[in-house]
Amino acid sequence: MSADAPTDPRMAILTNRLPFMDLGNLCQEQGFTYACVWRPWVGRSGGTELQLDERASYGEFATKSKEYTFASGEGVPGRAYAEKDVAFCADLSGKDARDQRSAAAKGFEVKGCFAIWRDGAVWEFGGPQPMPDSPKELISTFGGTTGVRKAANAVLAIGRMNAAVKEKQAAA
Repeated sequence: MSADAPTDPRMAILTNRLPFMDLGNLCQEQGFTYACVWRPWVGRSGGTELQLDERASYGEFATKSKEYTFASGEGVPGRAYAEKDVAFCADLSGKDARDQRSAAAKGFEVKGCFAIWRDGAVWEFGGPQPMPDSPKELISTFGGTTGVRKAANAVLAIGRMNAAVKEKQAAA
């Protein structure tokens, strides 16, 4: 075991969960210029909106993003929240971005970005490089939970597979 390894095995589990990561270091390692943490709250209209958690976010574009909120399904963070999954944008500063921060992204030279729902928040990362697809390898390193809906869907799928196997066995 290396000297850098945590002595408590429970801490090793937490180090790959976004709430416990140093987002500044993660951004520097991956070439991102910002990280936004969006938390759901009940907005003035009574619907759920995402608001930036300034203290948990990193970078100049994140600071600018505090001026915005997103409803479920709106912009990159809102799409990740609505799907409780990953959303990405090849060029946030482009005309097809469908995100209210497009003009600001152009000013901060932000192009590619992705957002992921984990542990009750939307975590968004981006930088100067276009992102034609979500970074699946990086995302696979993030621990945490995607929520009850994904877990319920997985349980239902396993149940359907077991039922199909039992039907085949009974027919044989």
